[in-house]
Amino acid sequence: MKMNTIIEGELNNLLSKNDIKDLDIHAIWDNTLEKDENYSHILGEDWRKLKELEKSKIKVEEKEFESEQLKRLEDKTRKDLNKSIKEISKSTNNKIDEYFLYLNEYVDTLINSKSIFGLIICGSTGKGKSFNVIKRLNDNGLRYEKDYVLLNTHCSPMELYEFFYKYSDNKIIILDDISNLWSEEIKCNILMACLWNPTNKRIVNWLTTSEKLKVPSQFEFKSKIILLTNHIPEHLETLKSRCFYYELNFNYADTVKLIYEIGKLQRIPLEVLDFIKDNSSEASNLNFRTLFKINEIYNTNMNNGWEKLANLELETDEDKVIFLQIIKDLQFKSVNEQICEFVRQSGRSRTQFFRFKKQLVPKYQSI
Repeated sequence: MKMNTIIEGELNNLLSKNDIKDLDIHAIWDNTLEKDENYSHILGEDWRKLKELEKSKIKVEEKEFESEQLKRLEDKTRKDLNKSIKEISKSTNNKIDEYFLYLNEYVDTLINSKSIFGLIICGSTGKGKSFNVIKRLNDNGLRYEKDYVLLNTHCSPMELYEFFYKYSDNKIIILDDISNLWSEEIKCNILMACLWNPTNKRIVNWLTTSEKLKVPSQFEFKSKIILLTNHIPEHLETLKSRCFYYELNFNYADTVKLIYEIGKLQRIPLEVLDFIKDNSSEASNLNFRTLFKINEIYNTNMNNGWEKLANLELETDEDKVIFLQIIKDLQFKSVNEQICEFVRQSGRSRTQFFRFKKQLVPKYQSI
């Protein structure tokens, strides 16, 4: 590349900045080399430093630009949320069912299914799994104890076996966050047998002889199971293949909008709803039970600084804070880098990272 007046001026400016004098650039310039190659030849180590500095400045500018984009996106999300809340407040219709559309359709499908006998609904606590499943069963004309039953307390493997035997004939059994269900292999095996068998009959066995067993040691299970849980352990992924499976996850914005919908239906004061919105964030452990607890605090402490007590209910999940900080930090470019940093800072697992990602990331996915 030949030297022109623009290159000559730029090169002389660089030489002056680096205090390089009495250098005949025309004699040194090699027309067979590219511009950067000539600059490197003439300026040597100084040129390499200048290029690194230039790259560093570009990275800083890019990071500042992306941070500004992120801030704009967060501001827009907050404005959109406030707009939606105003519309909810003005509307005379209730749209709660719209948020549980797929859950309702899965319940309907299980009721009518001839070959799949289980439905797993996975999601965090206090997000309406139990309430909406029972409501949907009732909407379909099913009645408690006659058509469906609920188990939501701790039980031993033998008690679980006996419970399934008692309600083995064309019932829908709801297992609602049973403690220690996943940690006891016998319970998992009983559950698996109830949901699937290579033959047409689902035969459940209690192979250990015991005088305490009050029912037959073998029976045919003809009922269906709805399993409500916070998570399915990785080693029990095969259980999902035997059932319909649905994850009920609401992001922060949808949770707040639902709180306003429920609040309107329950005639909870707008002051309570606005307090929750203004004092919570994506990192808050916010659910629908929070709404009712804060409303009780409001009703019983209305004239005695209810806000301080209510704030304690809006606890922040420190692991969520770490997660959000990492995905906003532009130095962690790849997902693997984000995972490693999350595990390092929180001490939690890779699985937990992806759980948070499902809950929290939709807000940032357009970046």
